[in-house]
Amino acid sequence: MKSNKKKITFIPKNEFVIEYTHKPEPMVKNLPAWWRKVHPYVNGEKKVIRGQYNETVKKCPGILDLLSTGYLLKTPCDIYVDATGPKLTWQVHDAHKESVAVHSQEQVEGWDFDKEEWMEDIFRIHPMWVVATSKGYSTLFIQPSFHTSLPFEIVPAIVDTDLYPSDGPFSMRIKRGFKGILEAGTPLVQCIPYKREEWESNILEKPDLKVLGSIPWKLRHKFGGAYKRLMWEKKVFN
Repeated sequence: MKSNKKKITFIPKNEFVIEYTHKPEPMVKNLPAWWRKVHPYVNGEKKVIRGQYNETVKKCPGILDLLSTGYLLKTPCDIYVDATGPKLTWQVHDAHKESVAVHSQEQVEGWDFDKEEWMEDIFRIHPMWVVATSKGYSTLFIQPSFHTSLPFEIVPAIVDTDLYPSDGPFSMRIKRGFKGILEAGTPLVQCIPYKREEWESNILEKPDLKVLGSIPWKLRHKFGGAYKRLMWEKKVFN
């Protein structure tokens, strides 16, 4: 039976990639360590406070959806980065020279980001996997959501990966003052495939009570979890 599921395909950059890199994985298999440790209830004890459970971020379906949507690409090799000086420097083994590059400062001179927090050199890492999607689908590439310990920030972008399988390195800002090794397998970029569609905005002049009227009652008839039980739909990325 033919599957109706849309496909995202990860193509190795060369014949050796499959032997040494971490394979792309669903984001749900790479939830941030801090999030895994958080208790679902404040101070580790479930209580009712002002008509609601004392839930933490761990119980928020919206955040979990973002954490687990799409796929994760990781760094392909050990990369030594030194952002303590006026210029960014780095090292990789000669065998992996094609995995790293840098934009010149002139290429991003109009970008007004905080130069005291971030190095002006825009570093680039190729995960050594090329991303392709089904016809009509693009891919949003962003910083791995809530992976707050990373010393870099991915420059987000959208690529029509059905027409142009993404074959470039991902650009990033490096935190000024960082000096250390980005270990092979470090979370690099979150890939979120989506269907290209035309949208039209509709701005109402008055509240639509048919839409809004019952929501507060639906959400609060239980002390917790009503959104997930009544309104949320499961998202699947295999």
